[in-house]
Order: sequence, then C-alpha cells, then structure tokens
Amino acid sequence: MTPSRRQFLQGIAATAAFSALDRWPVRAQTAAGPAGRLWTNKHRNISEPIWRYHDVFNHSAGELPFASEVWRGGLARLQSILAEAQSEGRRLRAVGAAWSLSHCAVCPDVMVNILPLNDHHVGLSADEVSTSEVDPSCLVFAQCGTGVRELSETLEDKGLSLPTSGASNGQTIAGAISTGTHGSARRVGSMQDFILGLHLLAENGRSYWIERASKPIVSTAFCERLGATLLRDDNLFRAAVVSFGSFGIIHAVLFEAAPGYLLEVHRRRYDWSQVADVVSTLDMSALDLPYPSEEPFHFDVSVNPYCSGPGGQGAVVTAMYKREFQQVAPRKTSDVVMVPGVDLLALSGRFAKCCPLTIARGVNAMFDSMMKATERPPLGTHGQVFPSTPMVGRSLSTELGVDLANARAAVDILIDTARKYPFPGLFGLRYVQRSDAFLAFTKFDTTCTIEMTGAGGDRTREFYRRAWAALDSARIPFTQHWGKVNNTIDENIRQRWGSAVDDWLGARRSLLSPAGRALFSNDLLVKCDLHK
Repeated sequence: MTPSRRQFLQGIAATAAFSALDRWPVRAQTAAGPAGRLWTNKHRNISEPIWRYHDVFNHSAGELPFASEVWRGGLARLQSILAEAQSEGRRLRAVGAAWSLSHCAVCPDVMVNILPLNDHHVGLSADEVSTSEVDPSCLVFAQCGTGVRELSETLEDKGLSLPTSGASNGQTIAGAISTGTHGSARRVGSMQDFILGLHLLAENGRSYWIERASKPIVSTAFCERLGATLLRDDNLFRAAVVSFGSFGIIHAVLFEAAPGYLLEVHRRRYDWSQVADVVSTLDMSALDLPYPSEEPFHFDVSVNPYCSGPGGQGAVVTAMYKREFQQVAPRKTSDVVMVPGVDLLALSGRFAKCCPLTIARGVNAMFDSMMKATERPPLGTHGQVFPSTPMVGRSLSTELGVDLANARAAVDILIDTARKYPFPGLFGLRYVQRSDAFLAFTKFDTTCTIEMTGAGGDRTREFYRRAWAALDSARIPFTQHWGKVNNTIDENIRQRWGSAVDDWLGARRSLLSPAGRALFSNDLLVKCDLHK
C-alpha cells in the first residue's frame, strides 16, 4: 500500500528521497551558511533571491520514547533557526506549500520551509482541556505544515470534517489561516474563524500558546507539554491569527472538527441579468434551485464577463446542500471537475492560449466546455468536493471583499472594465460571514468575495490595476486577500481596514520588542507600513 505523505515524511531516513516524490515535492535540505538560491512560489508568478533557505524536519517515530511527540524535533529546530537569524540581524519568514500569489511569505534574508512539519492528531486528553464547552475527542492538534488535504483525509476516516476550507486544499493549515483563506459556507466564516489556539514561536525562540480570554480551551498541562507560556488575550489572538508570518512562526494550531457531512452539488446556468440582484441580496427565490425552502450550505456564482448579455448564459450558480455523512467511494479526478465554479485557479492556466485579439472567444469556449449544468448532482465529502488544484500553466488571481449590498455594483463595474480591456479569465463570487480577525479581508457582516482569476501574464496584471482603480473611482469600499495579488500599501491600508490596523499594530507591539518586529518583517510589511 502506498504510504501517505504523513507516513512518508515521518518515516523516511534520507532526505534525498524527497526529490523523487512528485506528488508532494519537498526541497533537499540546504547547507548552513549563505548559499543563496532563487525561490519560486507554486503558481510561478514570484521568483526572488533568498540569502539562506532551511528545510525543517521532525524526528521519526523511532527516535523518540513517545511516538506521539515526533513534533518535538521540528519545534527545537525552528527555535534554533530563529535564534540564529536574530543573532545575525537577519529577517525571517516561514513558508509552507508556497501557495500564496502575494509576497506575504517572501523574505530575502532567511526563509524556512515548514512543509515537512505535518504531525497531526485528533483528540486531546481530559487533563489537557480546561472547558466543558468543547468535545476533547474532536479537538485537532495540527503542526504548521499539515496540508488541508491531509486534514480532510484524516478527519474523514474518523467520520469528521473541516468546518470549511478554500476552493482548493493545496495549502498548509498555517498558511491558509494566516492569510485569511475562506470558503463559501454561509454560516461558518473563514478558516481562521474555527481556530481555537495557536502555538507561536516568537523572538529568541520563545514559545507561546495564544487563545482567547473569552474562550479558554487548553489547560496548563497542555502548555507545559508544549513548553509554551499561556497567553489568553482576545486582541492578541485576533491579530496573530491573520498575520501572514508577522508575529512569529506558527508551529501548530488547535481547532474543533465538525461532524462529518456530505455535500450535494447542483449547478445551473443563467443570464447575468437573472442573478444580478441575487448576488447583492442572496434572495434565491427566483432561481430554480432544487430545494427552494432550504438555504444552501455553500453558494457561489461564476461570471464570464464576455457573455454577460441577454441570452449569453454567462453566470453559473453552484448551490451545495449539506447531507448526512456516510462512506462514499473515492471520487475520480475527472468527476471532481464536474463541480463548477469552485476553483477558478484550476481553470485559469488553460486561458493562456487566448491571444489578446481572441480573448473573449477563447474564454467563452472554455467556459462553455467546463461549466455545464449538472444532470446527476455529485455527492461527496468536503475533501472530495474541494480537492487540490491541478496546476495547468501559469495563473494569477486577485480577490476582493465587498459588502453584500455592493456586490452587484462591483461586478457590473468589473464586467465593464473587462469589456474595455479584455483579460483571459473569469470572476467568482462567494459569500462569507464576518471574521473578527483584525486584518481578515472578510470584514463585512456578509462579505461577498470577488475572485478575478486568469492566465499569468502582463495583460492580467494590467486588468487588475484597472479593476482596482475603477472600484476606487466608484467609491465602492473593498478589502483584498493577503494571499492573492493585491495593491495594499501604506496609502490605502487604513482606507481598507480602518482602525483595525491600529489594533493589529498594538497587539504586535505588545508581544514583540523592536528587535522582534524587525526579525519578522519583510518587504510587504514595509510597503503596508505594518513593520514598525
């Protein structure tokens, strides 16, 4: 039987074997010292020279007296790297699956690959929990490098599930939450919103367990096992949970898994005029959805800006309904593609074949072939419906958050912008409850997220610049996803997030000294005036 990635990473003895594993590529360990290298992210839109790069591994189970604590080796190594970087006056960033399309994880000094740190388990003992409001058997301790797909697989084997995730699950759990990754589960929120606690390594390798004072979860025995100082502070937690590496290295997280469920997926095609009002109201009564009296668990709309006129059928609605969990057969990759409007990144690389003069024609053809209405609705677990993104060519994506009431106006502006300056891509709309993390981009009571995903290249980047400018000109307030291409800078960050910026800065200063804030800075933080 083929070992899982978790088993492979925990049991392998020779790090050279990683280069042969195409399914989960992990770089060979670099020698200490200023070797230098060129780092490239997963979507290949960022390549930057790095002064020093570290791969960090856990101990294998046979090296420790307690097999359940293989994470200790990785933890010790991270603390050593932090101390070394600080002593050398170098900045540092952790990186996992290299999934972000922004520079949030990039640091020209020291980068630490935490992808191999993927130890995770379900269930805490009674003495490790300080509250009766959670079920210890459903609490999940996951190291920073644990993949979202890995968590889905582990949980499904136990009849459990992630409460929500992004459209794809190629990210690590730490990378997903710290950039504000969301799904479209209307009553759940974003991924950071189900996190209960963080194990954070800060300056000098200091170890902290951070959770809300208003929702204490773990006991002192749990923190002693980690060697962590317990910090219960709502503001500190709200700042650190979406901080894209700026508070330190998140070594592990704790969350409560949801009971397992299945998703029944339905897809319908409409003219844009038929759904234009729906996207700003979520009143779906005019749509021929299969269960008119049942609110979909997940609702999203994909829009082709080049066939948005009458008769164009340029809007695809995806409604997913929650169903009772049962074991289902593994789904073939080709079947997953039947789930529409979920992961536009999976399609965007295909648009690269569209030359500027034929963009609209090429996007229309791709849209028609990939976005067909469902005849036999797929039924699958959360992890099956939201799989890893298959990479096809270079891709780019930017994502905005707007208030629900402004969604139609924003999309109309974007459609108009695309008609005047076509780009090879599509729009995707999802709906998320407000997050209370200070710098979460899902800040509105109901946030409509608008993803604009297209083929990698200068034309897509120029379209993004025009789209942002058009929305600003129309005075439509919006935020931007930290893990996607964005233009958040010091001149507009308070326009986007208001006083929450100062709350975030205050929490960071309460935890880190000036030296610590310098250690966990990078060019993006400086550009946004968040480094001080």
